[in-house]
Amino acid sequence: MMKYQAECAPNNGYFMVPFVEKGEFQLKIIPPKGWLFEPMSVDLNVDGINDPCTKGKDINFAFKGFTLSGKVLSSGPSASGPEGVTVKLSDKSTKKLISTTKTIDGGSFNFEGVSGGNYVITASHETYTFKQHQTEVHVTTGNKVCANEIVVSGYDVHGKVTALNLPVTGVNLLLFAKESLPEQLTGCLEKRPTGSDGVSNGEYPVYLCSVVSNAEGQYNFPSLPPADYIIIPFHRGEHIQFDVEPRELKFSVVNQRLIHQPGFKVTGFSVQGRVLDTVNGNPIEGADVFIKAEKQDTTDKNGYYTLKHMNSGLYQVEFKKADINFPITKLRVGPDTPILPTIIAESFSLCGRVSISDSPTANFAKSQIAVDVSSKDESKSQKTHLKDDGSFCVMAKPGEYVIKPVLSKSMVDAGLSLLPSETKVTIVNSPKREISFVQYRGSFVVQMSCIAACKDASVTVVADGRPQRKPLTRKVSSKENTTSVKFSDVLPGEYSVRVSHPNWCWGSESEKITVSSKPVKDAPRLANFEQSGFALVCTISHDIGLEIHHAGERVDVFSLKKGRNRLCLSQLGEYLLQPQSCHQFDVKTPLKYDTTHPKPITLQAVAHQALVTMETSYLVQDADHRVAMEIKTSKGNGKFLVILDFIVINDYLHSDKIVRLNSTRQSEIKFCYLNEGKSRWIFITISSEKTENLTTTNVYKVTYWAGDGEKLEFAPKSDVLLFEPNTFTATMKAGECAKELVRFKGIVGKFIEGQISPPLPNIDILISSNGSEGISIKTDQTGKYRYGPVHPDFEYKISASMEDYALSPVLDKPGDFSAKKLSKMHFLVKMDSGETPLAGVLLSISGGSYRSNNLTEKDGRLTLSKLYVIPIFESSYFWTTLRFLNFHQSLNFLISGQYPGQYYFKAMMKEYQFDPSSKVIDVVEGKETQLDITGKRVAYSCYGSVTSLNGEAEPSSVVRAKAKEAPEHCKGHIEEATVGNDGEYRVRGLRPGCHYDVTVRDSSERFSRVAPEHVTLETKEADAHGFRFIAFRHMTGFELSGRVVTEQDYLQHIKMVLYRSTDPSSPVHTVSLTRASPFFHFPSVPRDETEYVLRVESTLATSVYEYSTPGASFFAQGPHKHITFRFEPKLKSVEQETPQASLLTLPLTLIAVALAYNYAQVFEFLQKVFSALSGKLDNSESNSRPQRKTRK
Repeated sequence: MMKYQAECAPNNGYFMVPFVEKGEFQLKIIPPKGWLFEPMSVDLNVDGINDPCTKGKDINFAFKGFTLSGKVLSSGPSASGPEGVTVKLSDKSTKKLISTTKTIDGGSFNFEGVSGGNYVITASHETYTFKQHQTEVHVTTGNKVCANEIVVSGYDVHGKVTALNLPVTGVNLLLFAKESLPEQLTGCLEKRPTGSDGVSNGEYPVYLCSVVSNAEGQYNFPSLPPADYIIIPFHRGEHIQFDVEPRELKFSVVNQRLIHQPGFKVTGFSVQGRVLDTVNGNPIEGADVFIKAEKQDTTDKNGYYTLKHMNSGLYQVEFKKADINFPITKLRVGPDTPILPTIIAESFSLCGRVSISDSPTANFAKSQIAVDVSSKDESKSQKTHLKDDGSFCVMAKPGEYVIKPVLSKSMVDAGLSLLPSETKVTIVNSPKREISFVQYRGSFVVQMSCIAACKDASVTVVADGRPQRKPLTRKVSSKENTTSVKFSDVLPGEYSVRVSHPNWCWGSESEKITVSSKPVKDAPRLANFEQSGFALVCTISHDIGLEIHHAGERVDVFSLKKGRNRLCLSQLGEYLLQPQSCHQFDVKTPLKYDTTHPKPITLQAVAHQALVTMETSYLVQDADHRVAMEIKTSKGNGKFLVILDFIVINDYLHSDKIVRLNSTRQSEIKFCYLNEGKSRWIFITISSEKTENLTTTNVYKVTYWAGDGEKLEFAPKSDVLLFEPNTFTATMKAGECAKELVRFKGIVGKFIEGQISPPLPNIDILISSNGSEGISIKTDQTGKYRYGPVHPDFEYKISASMEDYALSPVLDKPGDFSAKKLSKMHFLVKMDSGETPLAGVLLSISGGSYRSNNLTEKDGRLTLSKLYVIPIFESSYFWTTLRFLNFHQSLNFLISGQYPGQYYFKAMMKEYQFDPSSKVIDVVEGKETQLDITGKRVAYSCYGSVTSLNGEAEPSSVVRAKAKEAPEHCKGHIEEATVGNDGEYRVRGLRPGCHYDVTVRDSSERFSRVAPEHVTLETKEADAHGFRFIAFRHMTGFELSGRVVTEQDYLQHIKMVLYRSTDPSSPVHTVSLTRASPFFHFPSVPRDETEYVLRVESTLATSVYEYSTPGASFFAQGPHKHITFRFEPKLKSVEQETPQASLLTLPLTLIAVALAYNYAQVFEFLQKVFSALSGKLDNSESNSRPQRKTRK
């Protein structure tokens, strides 16, 4: 920050700067630009003692001179020049060097502190060429800029030509530009190199000059003016040509020398070679030449190829052409080998094909066949495998060969044979590709003899041991009874020949044959078959017996199994078939079967016998008292009823699935009904049976034809009978046909009936027994009801009910009820401000023994839910319903089911007054009474919370609001509220206009203080919110911990005992240590400044160890105390004693230990023990052992 500024006097340069404060400052001169003073600034530490100003010393700035500036420019239109040019300033007269500097970016240079005079400026550079390198200048009384500028005419451009990092000499570098230069270049050859006339570039058309790389591979264009250039390398010999990269190098010269990095590299050179089929033979055209798997060239029609971009070295060259193999040759390539050695073809393709139209096995592949190519010269013999298409190819050197396919034994066993077996081939100088082998297949004839014409039969040939071979089948259709079948194109091998006809039987259905692998002129007859009869194929769903009749006589009876059965009938003609079973089939029996028109027979059982039985000793004689069986089925329409009637009515009904059967006492009835469009049969058997006590039992048997898996439910029905069981459910199983599923036993039931006085229809009658759910029925138009039959041995409870009625049983008339209509009361509760509903109001209604107390809902809305209140009266039941109805946004209570009489009503809710608040209401029987109630709010609430400092709730605290003395209606008024689990509270009933002190009462003294202690609240006609109290709990506990420093083995023998100093005989707490840790911690004790004593106690035997038990006293002050003790026991030293003394020590020790641990048990035996000790040692030991057992 600048503190002060002063100007120098124009006459003598004097200046003065006042300092008004001490400190560090910098005094700086600001001369005209380019003027130089010494110094340019001075640092001052103004301390009032030693600084120059205090001592009265002047600070002078001496003028050194002006600034002389100029520029070194590049030739051409550019206004800038090179950096780094050395510029010297010399006195013109004395030639004395005054100063030296270098140009900066752009070519500018400056000489500072130059006094007036004549000077010479000279520029120099080790590589640049100058058009003008010197100028003169005259300096007078100010800064000077050179008028005559120094000009650089050109810059040197360097580079290098290498091959594998080695220098390459003799490479021409041709320089081109976009346009001609104003001056001829120096230091390069103007004439083009021989053979380079075709070298050019369209973008840089002007050839300027060229240079040649020297022995170090370097090239140099010594003086190029600023411009855009391109260098094209060139080198060509008589049989070899260098490849130089890059092919072109563009660059620009701008105010500095240029070095091309990395320069040019000779990447290779070109050489030629030739390929022939044999020595002095024909050229091979189209052979590809590869080096390291990369294609280099392709031979032309004369067999020549060229390797381009090569480097000197030894190369492995490969030649590739279809059907010809060449040797892999290592060739040395260099500038001295422009022509490479001739390459001669080594081998030619020998190719053919094995044609196999019929694979011998399923997993056969042509590639499994080997081809042996053998020669007299074993070195030329070789073996190959067929490709997937059956072709093969090997590369064979010129010579004679025998080609033979090699078949494995498994192929031969599978019937594979090839023609010819081998062939001869000669290779000269070209490939052979037309070698062919063909698969051989044979033929044979099968003879057939039939009872009648051999029509619709078939012959199948199956390859033995070759399951993957598809069978060969030929259809036979002949009018003759003898015919033959020919099979062609069959692989050699063993076969099974089978004859078949869907409706015929044969003497032998199969024969074994062998097809030869050798060709034969005529097909041989290898098999002969003869028909023995006609087949009967019968497919059945269940096991049955089948009678077979032919020409009026029974031929046989067959036991057929479930599934497909095949029989053979030896005669031609028509047969009758009769099934024998307990199943019902889907076709009419007996069945006809004609061998001239055979068809498979299928017997599908559609129904099976299902038998149920009903028995009862009761004889039905009344036409209205019927016995019926209801059958429900999971199929068809699902339900029908069979009525069994024992009175002859002479009619037969079958409509609407109700079947009435007329019969005598002893009868069997069969009838049919339609189910799913099919006829279904039911058999009814009626009979009488006598039991052991000679009583007659009526038995009804029902046989129903049910489908397999059909679910059935049988329910016997009767107007007077009850059956056990009442229903039976079963799933029909075909294997259990004709088995009795269930036997129903019928007993005579009783009926429950009664009536309502006065007669009322649709009264709900509930009949229940033994805690069952009961059965509900309704009275008819006359008020009567009847239900039954029910079990005669059960007791039944009957109740009646109907909304708005009270029904009570009639004495001495079981089942009858008297009815009395009830009354209704409506209550409408709303605020005095309008139709706003009021929630939470308690409505209490009472009258006689009736009580009803109900609250409105929290949100004040009205619901349609019903609540039943059932007062208990002797021998009567009635219902009372409380409804909440949404009526004009008001709260509407409907109390229905009231007995007539007087009822007392009262409305209650804190902070509200109601009009009327209570009233006696007269209820008239069967009438409705309505009462409107208006609520007015007269007091308000205070809301807040009581929490700890961290926001945790302090439940169960009591918040009290106590009114101050004035005004009069507030005196002594107190309201309280208990804080909830969430810490929130609401103090209700605060009177408007009163001032309250709100406090938290801490009766349990949980808190040390509450903030704030109280809050003053002025109640207005609105609730007050946001009164929060923060409670601080007492810190009453004192924690004691410590550590015992001792060896780990002693820890388990140490316990820490805490005493009050006033009572050292009664421990407050005891803590035992373990080997796990030397630390201890006591339960909390009150922080009441009581003095305590803490002692270390040990169970180590003092007879063995010497130790002291340390202790410490302290006061219970502060939150915590930690005490460390040291416990260092030492073994006692034992002196030598006589053997007799040693023998007495052990029993005495044992006795002492036993006494210590069993004091209470052995106290009464002490005198006996001491007496024993004075006797024999053995007796003392025996007395001590039982005492130890008593301890356990």
